[in-house]
This record gives sequence, C-alpha cells and structure tokens, in this order.
Amino acid sequence: MLMGCSRNAALATWYHSTGGPTRHKPYSVMIQAGKPVDSPGIQSREYLGSVDPKHSREITAAANRVPAQQCQKYVVALIAELEKQQLLPCGHAARLNRKVQMSATARDYAQQHPVPPPQTISPNSSSQPNLSVGPGKFRLPHLRSQFSFK
Repeated sequence: MLMGCSRNAALATWYHSTGGPTRHKPYSVMIQAGKPVDSPGIQSREYLGSVDPKHSREITAAANRVPAQQCQKYVVALIAELEKQQLLPCGHAARLNRKVQMSATARDYAQQHPVPPPQTISPNSSSQPNLSVGPGKFRLPHLRSQFSFK
C-alpha cells in the first residue's frame, strides 16, 4: 500500500490494489481517503519523499492509470509512475521491485493476465527531482505491512 498524508497527520489517503485470485474476484484499484495513519494492520512505514499538496490530483490520476494487479506489483508500478513524473525521487521502485514476493497462485494469475512491467528510473538519472520536506507537504511512506519482506 502507498499512503499519502501531511506531516503528523492522523488520517491519510491509501492507494492500493485489492481482489485477485485468492479473493476470487478481479483486482481493482482502491483509493481511500480519511484512513488512519496508525492502523493496527500497519507494522512499519518507509518514507519515500514529499510532494507538494497541489500535486495530489496527479497522484490520484497516476493511481488510476496504473493497472490493478497483485498488491506489491501495483505499489511498485505506482511508485515508478510517480518517479517518472518527478513527484518522487528516483530509485525506490527499482529497489522495491527486487523485493516483491508473490504466492504461487498470484504468479500463475499474473502469467495468465500479464500487465506490462513498470519502467523504473535509476537513482543516478539526471531526471531526479529535488524534493524537500517541509510543513504542509504530502508524505508518501510505503507501508511494509502490505508489502512484506523476508
């Protein structure tokens, strides 16, 4: 899941993909505003960068453009899209893509219903944006509880 919130906010917007073969329904993109930042199911977060609140519509548009797919793959694709738009620093998507874990059922489903892989940008790319953290900025931490690593 990708979460967007203001610094020290209690509520956030969650961007994620639900459904899939284990739920016996097609994947679908979920954008949920007003969700708690400190939800009991969230074990940890990783700060990815700050985005000016005026770009929140661009984030929502990107979230809707990225095809619904296995949750971890969806988050990587969304982060790659935000990096491509220079809303997030480059390199997160490529790094997280190497850590994606899928069940055998999800892998089989992905092979039967292919989705183009995200185009990731190298952190050494000259297109890396210069983003700063400040009051009123939109934070996009990656929630590892939905993107578990071993």
